[in-house]
Amino acid sequence: MLLPTAASLWICATLLSSVLASPLHRRDQIADLQAMVDKETALIAAYQNRFNNMKAASGLSEFAALRLLQQRIRILNVAKAGYQSQIASLQAAATSSSLSSKAAATSSTITTVRPTTTSTTTYNWANAQDTSTGTLTAGVEFVPMLWGSYATGWTAAAQAAINAGSTHLLGMNEPDLDTQSNITPAAAAAEWKTYMEPFYGKAKLVSPAITNGGAPMGVTWMSEFLGNCSTCHIDAIAAHCGYFTNYFTDMYNEFKKPIWITEFAGSGTVAQQQSFFQTIIPWMEKNVTFIERYAAFGDFAGTFVNSDGSLTALGQTYKTVV
Repeated sequence: MLLPTAASLWICATLLSSVLASPLHRRDQIADLQAMVDKETALIAAYQNRFNNMKAASGLSEFAALRLLQQRIRILNVAKAGYQSQIASLQAAATSSSLSSKAAATSSTITTVRPTTTSTTTYNWANAQDTSTGTLTAGVEFVPMLWGSYATGWTAAAQAAINAGSTHLLGMNEPDLDTQSNITPAAAAAEWKTYMEPFYGKAKLVSPAITNGGAPMGVTWMSEFLGNCSTCHIDAIAAHCGYFTNYFTDMYNEFKKPIWITEFAGSGTVAQQQSFFQTIIPWMEKNVTFIERYAAFGDFAGTFVNSDGSLTALGQTYKTVV
């Protein structure tokens, strides 16, 4: 599906390669994957404990930090499920001649893709920039997000961003997921009409960003949202990782609107994540007719940049491939 041979499924992540025929090799792979599961389990527990402590001790001012922790926990859970799926597949492959392995993860700096020019935009799951740690490089567009069902300060913040040069506004973040903005399609449509529609003509309006979950999540949620918002002005569809190439191609064919992939990432070792970027990003660049923008998740210290602002090995790969 993703590779030219269409032999393997990818779920926003790095495949641990094709099946090895030797049972010994399979056993070694299973042992390695189980070690990854154990590692993810420990990390999930640590992050969840940190999240619970911060939530109990802090107020709304700590929302951004809590949000990042919550995202990290979700990513770890998805990755863990991916490794467990691979283990099950490898075990089944003991009596099978072929196998598709799966793994997973997710992605906040958005790169605009156009046939003749490349520009950069960014978002931070909030309606305004956090300038406490610095300002954006000249020429980088900030895109405000109407994160969820509370819209305090949204109108003023969105207008201020437009006045400062923003040309797009983003809808709710993962409204189909109970640990994120968690809004029904009907409620999201009502909120869109109240808070997003007034900006039609002032900025391009990008839909709520759905997950790749099965019904009633994902594409099903989006279809119901659009049904409840038939008179709304929506310029692009935002979505997070999925069965990459076919998933987003089918989504475009379904909704007939440009796609923003606002979260995606690789999983596994740095080398595996680099390989993922080297495969996925050229595909997105090639399909500029419908992949309008894409965002590698986690533009914070330790992922693409070091604490001193220099690029990590993964960040350098992302920069080079883009």
